[in-house]
Amino acid sequence: MLRGLATTWKKYDFCAELYYKLKSLGLKANNFTYPFLFIACGNVWGLLHGKIDHRLVFKAGLDGDEYVNRSLITMYERCGEMGFARMVFDEMGERELVSWNSMISGRWVEGFVLEKKVEVNSYVGSALIDMYGKCRDLISARRVFDSMPNKDVVTWNAIITG
Repeated sequence: MLRGLATTWKKYDFCAELYYKLKSLGLKANNFTYPFLFIACGNVWGLLHGKIDHRLVFKAGLDGDEYVNRSLITMYERCGEMGFARMVFDEMGERELVSWNSMISGRWVEGFVLEKKVEVNSYVGSALIDMYGKCRDLISARRVFDSMPNKDVVTWNAIITG
């Protein structure tokens, strides 16, 4: 049920609410439960819930589960917490290709833009603003918006919906 809510229907708020309801009824989470909860935290519920539930992963002894760790990395990246994503990645034992992809895909785009001094035109800027908006990092979204010399309708829509 959590999987369907988080991945198929994109009902992140219902996914997290169902998890907490099941938890209050005494059901224990496992390595198939946490990844979908972290998807919900990375999209709606946010960093605070994600960090609380990250601690529960240790208590459940699932900190070595690659599937759980990949979902943690993705959650932290979506919340703009690359330091925590890196910490999870570094503490993983053996890493598969998917784990490397999860880590690399995080915020390399902005890093590349800054490092290469790419002009932040309306396309690049709008994409970065949209990414930060989805991560609920409105400060970074606003920083990108303010740094753009020319703002068009797409840029304004990105910052308004972010």
